[in-house]
Amino acid sequence: MRMIPTRNNLVSIAPTSILLTGILLGILSVSSPAVAAEPGQKPAESGQKPGQDRKPQYWTLQYDLEYRKNSGNTRSYDLRTGINVAMKRLKDDLRLTASYAKGKTSDEVSVDRRDFLTKYNHLIIKKAYVTAFLFYEQDSIRDIARRFQIGPTFGCRFYDTPKLFFSSDAGAILDETKNESNDNESGNTESELKGLWNIDFSYEPVTDLKFEERVRWTQYLRRSDFEVTSETSAYVPLYKRLFLKISLTDHYNTRPDPDYTKNDLTVITSLSYIIHF
Repeated sequence: MRMIPTRNNLVSIAPTSILLTGILLGILSVSSPAVAAEPGQKPAESGQKPGQDRKPQYWTLQYDLEYRKNSGNTRSYDLRTGINVAMKRLKDDLRLTASYAKGKTSDEVSVDRRDFLTKYNHLIIKKAYVTAFLFYEQDSIRDIARRFQIGPTFGCRFYDTPKLFFSSDAGAILDETKNESNDNESGNTESELKGLWNIDFSYEPVTDLKFEERVRWTQYLRRSDFEVTSETSAYVPLYKRLFLKISLTDHYNTRPDPDYTKNDLTVITSLSYIIHF
Protein backbone atom coordinates (compact mmCIF):
# COMPACT_ATOMS: atom_id res chain seq x y z
CA MET A 1 0.00 0.00 0.00
CA ARG A 2 1.18 3.49 -0.89
CA MET A 3 0.56 6.65 1.17
CA ILE A 4 -0.19 9.90 -0.71
CA PRO A 5 -0.08 13.10 1.38
CA THR A 6 -2.88 15.64 1.03
CA ARG A 7 -3.40 19.03 2.68
CA ASN A 8 -4.68 17.72 6.03
CA ASN A 9 -4.11 13.98 6.10
CA LEU A 10 -2.70 10.99 4.30
CA VAL A 11 -4.70 8.97 1.73
CA SER A 12 -3.82 5.35 1.14
CA ILE A 13 -4.21 3.81 -2.35
CA ALA A 14 -3.91 0.09 -2.78
CA PRO A 15 -2.11 -1.32 -5.86
CA THR A 16 -5.30 -3.29 -6.68
CA SER A 17 -7.33 -0.09 -7.06
CA ILE A 18 -4.72 1.35 -9.43
CA LEU A 19 -4.91 -1.81 -11.58
CA LEU A 20 -8.72 -1.78 -11.71
CA THR A 21 -8.73 1.91 -12.61
CA GLY A 22 -6.36 1.28 -15.54
CA ILE A 23 -8.45 -1.63 -16.85
CA LEU A 24 -11.64 0.49 -16.61
CA LEU A 25 -10.08 3.38 -18.51
CA GLY A 26 -8.89 0.99 -21.19
CA ILE A 27 -12.38 -0.49 -21.65
CA LEU A 28 -13.92 2.98 -21.87
CA SER A 29 -11.40 4.11 -24.47
CA VAL A 30 -12.02 1.03 -26.65
CA SER A 31 -15.82 1.13 -26.42
CA SER A 32 -16.15 4.88 -27.05
CA PRO A 33 -18.17 5.57 -30.26
CA ALA A 34 -16.41 6.74 -33.40
CA VAL A 35 -16.82 10.29 -34.59
CA ALA A 36 -19.90 10.57 -36.80
CA ALA A 37 -19.41 11.18 -40.50
CA GLU A 38 -20.37 14.51 -41.96
CA PRO A 39 -23.78 14.76 -43.63
CA GLY A 40 -23.68 13.35 -47.16
CA GLN A 41 -20.60 11.21 -46.51
CA LYS A 42 -20.49 7.47 -46.01
CA PRO A 43 -18.95 6.17 -42.74
CA ALA A 44 -15.45 4.78 -42.89
CA GLU A 45 -15.27 1.10 -43.77
CA SER A 46 -13.76 -1.47 -41.42
CA GLY A 47 -9.98 -1.22 -41.39
CA GLN A 48 -10.01 2.17 -43.10
CA LYS A 49 -7.90 4.90 -41.51
CA PRO A 50 -9.53 8.15 -40.38
CA GLY A 51 -9.48 10.84 -43.06
CA GLN A 52 -9.69 8.25 -45.86
CA ASP A 53 -13.50 8.22 -46.17
CA ARG A 54 -14.86 8.05 -49.70
CA LYS A 55 -16.00 11.42 -50.97
CA PRO A 56 -19.74 11.74 -51.64
CA GLN A 57 -20.70 11.27 -55.30
CA TYR A 58 -23.12 13.96 -56.42
CA TRP A 59 -22.68 13.75 -60.22
CA THR A 60 -23.76 11.16 -62.80
CA LEU A 61 -22.59 11.05 -66.42
CA GLN A 62 -24.46 8.91 -68.94
CA TYR A 63 -23.60 8.38 -72.61
CA ASP A 64 -26.12 6.65 -74.90
CA LEU A 65 -25.68 5.13 -78.35
CA GLU A 66 -29.19 4.40 -79.63
CA TYR A 67 -30.91 2.55 -82.43
CA ARG A 68 -34.40 3.90 -83.06
CA LYS A 69 -37.38 2.46 -84.89
CA ASN A 70 -40.10 5.01 -85.73
CA SER A 71 -43.63 3.87 -86.54
CA GLY A 72 -45.62 7.11 -86.37
CA ASN A 73 -45.13 10.05 -88.69
CA THR A 74 -42.25 8.25 -90.43
CA ARG A 75 -41.36 4.57 -90.71
CA SER A 76 -37.61 4.65 -90.46
CA TYR A 77 -34.59 3.31 -88.66
CA ASP A 78 -32.00 5.73 -87.42
CA LEU A 79 -29.10 6.15 -85.03
CA ARG A 80 -29.01 8.63 -82.19
CA THR A 81 -26.36 9.64 -79.70
CA GLY A 82 -27.02 11.43 -76.44
CA ILE A 83 -25.31 12.58 -73.26
CA ASN A 84 -26.90 13.19 -69.87
CA VAL A 85 -25.30 14.94 -66.91
CA ALA A 86 -27.07 15.01 -63.55
CA MET A 87 -26.20 16.47 -60.16
CA LYS A 88 -28.17 15.73 -57.00
CA ARG A 89 -27.66 17.16 -53.54
CA LEU A 90 -29.91 17.49 -50.53
CA LYS A 91 -31.59 20.72 -51.67
CA ASP A 92 -30.44 21.12 -55.28
CA ASP A 93 -30.42 18.96 -58.36
CA LEU A 94 -29.51 19.67 -61.98
CA ARG A 95 -30.17 17.74 -65.18
CA LEU A 96 -28.57 18.45 -68.57
CA THR A 97 -29.52 16.40 -71.63
CA ALA A 98 -28.30 16.77 -75.21
CA SER A 99 -28.97 14.47 -78.17
CA TYR A 100 -28.63 14.22 -81.94
CA ALA A 101 -30.52 11.89 -84.28
CA LYS A 102 -30.25 11.26 -88.01
CA GLY A 103 -31.80 8.54 -90.18
CA LYS A 104 -32.98 7.64 -93.63
CA THR A 105 -35.95 5.95 -95.24
CA SER A 106 -34.81 4.48 -98.58
CA ASP A 107 -32.74 7.33 -100.03
CA GLU A 108 -34.44 10.19 -98.20
CA VAL A 109 -33.46 11.71 -94.90
CA SER A 110 -36.34 11.07 -92.49
CA VAL A 111 -34.80 12.29 -89.21
CA ASP A 112 -32.43 15.18 -88.65
CA ARG A 113 -32.93 16.54 -85.16
CA ARG A 114 -30.91 17.93 -82.24
CA ASP A 115 -32.17 19.04 -78.85
CA PHE A 116 -31.00 20.24 -75.45
CA LEU A 117 -32.84 20.24 -72.12
CA THR A 118 -31.88 21.54 -68.70
CA LYS A 119 -33.74 21.57 -65.40
CA TYR A 120 -32.50 23.05 -62.15
CA ASN A 121 -34.51 22.32 -58.99
CA HIS A 122 -34.09 24.01 -55.62
CA LEU A 123 -35.87 22.70 -52.55
CA ILE A 124 -37.49 25.63 -50.71
CA ILE A 125 -39.20 23.65 -47.94
CA LYS A 126 -39.33 19.99 -46.94
CA LYS A 127 -40.77 18.65 -50.23
CA ALA A 128 -41.69 21.71 -52.34
CA TYR A 129 -39.23 23.04 -54.92
CA VAL A 130 -38.91 25.67 -57.63
CA THR A 131 -37.54 24.83 -61.09
CA ALA A 132 -35.81 26.74 -63.89
CA PHE A 133 -36.69 24.98 -67.18
CA LEU A 134 -35.06 25.37 -70.61
CA PHE A 135 -35.62 23.32 -73.76
CA TYR A 136 -34.09 23.93 -77.22
CA GLU A 137 -34.44 21.98 -80.46
CA GLN A 138 -33.77 22.06 -84.20
CA ASP A 139 -35.56 19.78 -86.66
CA SER A 140 -34.92 20.22 -90.38
CA ILE A 141 -37.53 17.59 -91.35
CA ARG A 142 -40.29 19.52 -89.56
CA ASP A 143 -38.88 22.84 -90.85
CA ILE A 144 -38.01 24.06 -87.35
CA ALA A 145 -34.99 26.34 -87.57
CA ARG A 146 -35.04 26.78 -83.81
CA ARG A 147 -37.47 26.36 -80.98
CA PHE A 148 -36.97 27.06 -77.31
CA GLN A 149 -39.11 26.92 -74.20
CA ILE A 150 -38.10 28.69 -71.01
CA GLY A 151 -39.81 29.44 -67.73
CA PRO A 152 -40.25 28.62 -64.04
CA THR A 153 -42.26 25.78 -62.52
CA PHE A 154 -43.19 24.78 -58.97
CA GLY A 155 -43.44 21.20 -57.78
CA CYS A 156 -43.27 18.59 -55.05
CA ARG A 157 -41.00 15.61 -54.35
CA PHE A 158 -43.44 13.01 -53.12
CA TYR A 159 -40.79 10.29 -52.69
CA ASP A 160 -37.02 10.68 -52.68
CA THR A 161 -35.23 7.50 -51.60
CA PRO A 162 -32.34 5.53 -53.15
CA LYS A 163 -34.86 3.05 -54.63
CA LEU A 164 -37.93 5.19 -55.33
CA PHE A 165 -38.21 8.73 -56.70
CA PHE A 166 -41.40 10.53 -57.70
CA SER A 167 -41.85 14.24 -58.34
CA SER A 168 -44.14 16.52 -60.31
CA ASP A 169 -44.03 20.22 -61.19
CA ALA A 170 -46.13 22.69 -63.20
CA GLY A 171 -45.81 26.27 -64.41
CA ALA A 172 -45.90 28.65 -67.37
CA ILE A 173 -43.26 28.86 -70.10
CA LEU A 174 -42.50 31.06 -73.10
CA ASP A 175 -42.47 29.08 -76.35
CA GLU A 176 -40.77 30.65 -79.38
CA THR A 177 -40.52 28.82 -82.70
CA LYS A 178 -38.83 29.98 -85.89
CA ASN A 179 -39.73 28.00 -89.01
CA GLU A 180 -37.42 27.45 -91.94
CA SER A 181 -38.26 28.93 -95.34
CA ASN A 182 -37.87 27.20 -98.68
CA ASP A 183 -36.53 30.37 -100.29
CA ASN A 184 -33.82 32.75 -99.22
CA GLU A 185 -36.18 34.78 -97.07
CA SER A 186 -36.15 34.36 -93.33
CA GLY A 187 -38.85 32.14 -91.86
CA ASN A 188 -41.63 33.36 -89.61
CA THR A 189 -41.33 33.37 -85.82
CA GLU A 190 -44.15 32.59 -83.42
CA SER A 191 -44.15 33.26 -79.67
CA GLU A 192 -46.76 32.41 -77.06
CA LEU A 193 -47.20 31.40 -73.44
CA LYS A 194 -47.92 27.77 -72.62
CA GLY A 195 -48.62 25.74 -69.53
CA LEU A 196 -46.15 23.00 -68.60
CA TRP A 197 -46.56 19.90 -66.44
CA ASN A 198 -43.67 17.48 -65.75
CA ILE A 199 -43.70 14.08 -64.06
CA ASP A 200 -40.49 12.21 -63.09
CA PHE A 201 -40.57 8.68 -61.72
CA SER A 202 -37.87 6.06 -61.14
CA TYR A 203 -37.79 2.73 -59.32
CA GLU A 204 -34.86 0.41 -58.63
CA PRO A 205 -36.20 -2.91 -57.26
CA VAL A 206 -32.73 -4.48 -57.13
CA THR A 207 -29.25 -3.08 -57.53
CA ASP A 208 -28.62 -1.59 -61.02
CA LEU A 209 -32.00 -2.74 -62.41
CA LYS A 210 -33.91 0.49 -62.93
CA PHE A 211 -37.19 1.69 -64.45
CA GLU A 212 -37.92 5.31 -65.41
CA GLU A 213 -40.95 7.23 -66.58
CA ARG A 214 -40.87 10.87 -67.72
CA VAL A 215 -43.89 12.80 -68.96
CA ARG A 216 -44.00 16.35 -70.30
CA TRP A 217 -47.40 17.95 -70.99
CA THR A 218 -47.47 21.28 -72.84
CA GLN A 219 -50.80 23.11 -72.92
CA TYR A 220 -51.62 26.02 -75.22
CA LEU A 221 -53.19 28.82 -73.17
CA ARG A 222 -55.05 30.49 -76.05
CA ARG A 223 -56.69 27.31 -77.29
CA SER A 224 -57.48 23.81 -76.11
CA ASP A 225 -54.65 22.08 -78.03
CA PHE A 226 -51.83 20.33 -76.20
CA GLU A 227 -48.76 18.13 -76.66
CA VAL A 228 -47.73 15.17 -74.51
CA THR A 229 -44.34 13.45 -74.64
CA SER A 230 -43.75 10.35 -72.53
CA GLU A 231 -40.68 8.13 -72.28
CA THR A 232 -40.68 4.78 -70.48
CA SER A 233 -37.24 3.20 -69.99
CA ALA A 234 -35.72 0.09 -68.44
CA TYR A 235 -32.03 -0.27 -67.57
CA VAL A 236 -30.54 -3.78 -67.45
CA PRO A 237 -26.92 -4.17 -66.24
CA LEU A 238 -24.54 -5.85 -68.69
CA TYR A 239 -21.01 -5.39 -67.40
CA LYS A 240 -19.84 -3.00 -64.68
CA ARG A 241 -20.84 0.49 -65.94
CA LEU A 242 -22.41 -0.73 -69.19
CA PHE A 243 -26.21 -1.05 -69.40
CA LEU A 244 -28.80 -2.11 -71.94
CA LYS A 245 -31.51 0.52 -72.14
CA ILE A 246 -34.88 -0.13 -73.78
CA SER A 247 -37.25 2.82 -74.17
CA LEU A 248 -40.67 3.51 -75.60
CA THR A 249 -41.29 7.16 -76.53
CA ASP A 250 -44.69 8.50 -77.50
CA HIS A 251 -45.35 12.04 -78.74
CA TYR A 252 -48.98 13.09 -79.06
CA ASN A 253 -50.01 16.41 -80.60
CA THR A 254 -53.65 17.41 -80.97
CA ARG A 255 -52.70 19.90 -83.68
CA PRO A 256 -49.80 18.43 -85.67
CA ASP A 257 -48.00 20.07 -88.55
CA PRO A 258 -49.37 19.47 -92.07
CA ASP A 259 -48.75 15.92 -93.36
CA TYR A 260 -48.08 14.65 -89.82
CA THR A 261 -50.21 12.38 -87.66
CA LYS A 262 -51.22 13.15 -84.09
CA ASN A 263 -49.34 10.22 -82.59
CA ASP A 264 -45.66 9.45 -83.11
CA LEU A 265 -44.31 6.25 -81.52
CA THR A 266 -40.62 5.34 -81.24
CA VAL A 267 -38.91 2.22 -79.87
CA ILE A 268 -35.32 2.80 -78.77
CA THR A 269 -32.65 0.22 -77.98
CA SER A 270 -29.39 1.65 -76.70
CA LEU A 271 -26.14 0.95 -74.91
CA SER A 272 -25.61 3.25 -71.95
CA TYR A 273 -22.35 3.92 -70.18
CA ILE A 274 -22.93 5.39 -66.72
CA ILE A 275 -20.39 6.68 -64.22
CA HIS A 276 -20.79 8.39 -60.84
CA PHE A 277 -18.33 10.91 -59.46
